[in-house]
Amino acid sequence: MGFVSFIITLIYMALLKWITKPILYVSLFLIFIFGALVTAWCLNRMQMFPPDSDDYKYSMVGGIVAGVLTLLYVVFLCCNWTNIAIGADIMGAAGDFLSSNSRIAFVPIVCYLICLPIVAWYAATNVFLYSTGDPKFVKG
Repeated sequence: MGFVSFIITLIYMALLKWITKPILYVSLFLIFIFGALVTAWCLNRMQMFPPDSDDYKYSMVGGIVAGVLTLLYVVFLCCNWTNIAIGADIMGAAGDFLSSNSRIAFVPIVCYLICLPIVAWYAATNVFLYSTGDPKFVKG
């Protein structure tokens, strides 16, 4: 699995050059769609209950809260669109850097190999501690 994850990392780094901006913009759009769908679902569910029931009130409050949050999200996106575009360009540049410097994928493997002696020392210490026997209290 370590080899497979390394291959998947290399493939992801190669694709990162082309998919960073689409992933960002699609995720922003899907968050908006999710908020709109939750609002519509709550307001539709509200129609299933009599107007004086608690379920009606809870559904109405859920729809209003989801609608207000979705509206605030859209206002936030509109007000910060240039900052989001700058962030997308930075992500694109980072994707270009990662795809051109694929040896970065070796960093986790090297860190893992460097940590192996520490893990072995920790395991040996635990074995020695657990093999000392049951602790006994001696007064004085």
